[in-house]
Amino acid sequence: MNHNPLIWSILKPFFNTLILTKGYIPTAHFWACRFSRMGWPFRRFQNMLAQARSLRLHILALFTLFSLPLQQICSPPPLSLCEEEERLGDQRVRVTNLSVEPAHPATGQIVRFILDLDVPKTESSGVSADISISFMSEQGFKIFQLHSGHVGQNLSLKPGNNRIVAEPEYLPLTPGRYHINLWVGSGKFIYDWIPEALTLDVEPGSFDQGVLIDNRGYPVVVNAHWQKT
Repeated sequence: MNHNPLIWSILKPFFNTLILTKGYIPTAHFWACRFSRMGWPFRRFQNMLAQARSLRLHILALFTLFSLPLQQICSPPPLSLCEEEERLGDQRVRVTNLSVEPAHPATGQIVRFILDLDVPKTESSGVSADISISFMSEQGFKIFQLHSGHVGQNLSLKPGNNRIVAEPEYLPLTPGRYHINLWVGSGKFIYDWIPEALTLDVEPGSFDQGVLIDNRGYPVVVNAHWQKT
């Protein structure tokens, strides 16, 4: 389930404070400890902290419940490729559009990358190609890649318009801003290569619809099953 970008931008500072501090404000805890040592009556203060933590959980549940209908009403149009982007390659195949659905995907949620490709009519027998969708940080560090060749998907493109959809099991990127590079080719031959074709903003999300995943310096997270053996 994706969170509405407008609502999240308002509530994000509040939730970040609560999540990073495990549900309480450090200064409040600091003074509670000092009151205890000084013999002050602070049981009521502790009850207030417990109620605040409970309220946080209720707000998070309501936010998750109502985010989907709000997302459907307020979502911006899908991101799309800019025609003025720098290109490399012989243009035997040309990327005419790249869109992301939803436009602001969330960590751990399903996302679709939709590419429109054009093959010249002169390629009467079509073109066989591999496609890569690569992700980089704002600082230019390579993070991870979706590559059709890694899963044995060599794509046969017919003359004219072709639409290709890449859909990973979930989006492993933590919240933040990333650049998408596009590459279409075969072996050492480059048909179309667009560095920084698109800028993608990833919203906070979760694997179990209960714990929001934040960015702790590691841009990629992977779901796993944990058990005691």
